[in-house]
Amino acid sequence: MVSNPSFEAWLLTHYQSIPAEFTKEDIDRKLKEWMPTYSKTGDLTELKLRIGDAVSRGYSSYRENGCETIWANCPSTNMHHIVKHIMERDIDTL
Repeated sequence: MVSNPSFEAWLLTHYQSIPAEFTKEDIDRKLKEWMPTYSKTGDLTELKLRIGDAVSRGYSSYRENGCETIWANCPSTNMHHIVKHIMERDIDTL
């Protein structure tokens, strides 16, 4: 499974779907619109309430863009798979 190396792409899915084509700068700009004070070392607690939305958007984007194959050119981080796995096991780390 290939994942987008920009963690900010995953953070953006807490607020909106990821565009089909984007640059790192696009993601950073859109994330700053939602989280004006975002920094890599900042507090991400506010995202906890939106985690279900991010997982849903991740799966929707994954399906809509044909990301099932490793060769697909997808706007996906694959973090939704990992987070869903953690949530299903009720691991108290989120």
